Amino acid sequence: MDRKNENVFGDTAPSKTVVVEISGKFGALLDIDLVDEAGKSLSSGSMATGGGPSKTYMLFGDETLPQTVRLRLSVAVDQKDIDVPFKFAGIKLP
Repeated sequence: MDRKNENVFGDTAPSKTVVVEISGKFGALLDIDLVDEAGKSLSSGSMATGGGPSKTYMLFGDETLPQTVRLRLSVAVDQKDIDVPFKFAGIKLP
């Protein structure tokens, strides 16, 4: 077994990894996944880095990903960010 691509995230060989950069508002993004043609998840894990106007997602598969792999984004629709004022009262903090 070739272990040169293994790290804390598992095997990150290019044939098992997809990297995608997404920009915009992220509050509505619920999930990101790699799926096959039937919609079955192929992801074994993921990580996101970045901030500001974009984030980079790295998605990992256990096996070599097929040429037909698809990216599925689950997005909340008709949602908006709102500020909800609150305050802590009478709580002893360490």
